[in-house]
Amino acid sequence: MRRLQRAVAEPEIADAIELEDEVLEELQDMERAIERERAEKERLLALLKQAGIDPDA
Repeated sequence: MRRLQRAVAEPEIADAIELEDEVLEELQDMERAIERERAEKERLLALLKQAGIDPDA
């Protein structure tokens, strides 16, 4: 824990940690968006099949 506190106390390391956190947050946001789009696609494909429409035709 002390090592982390010392690392954060150094501006360059603190900036790098902050940037890493921002990148990870953005990647998580992108993953959630991809999952929402995948779920919506599956829902729409199911509706097409239910209506008797072949989406691959």
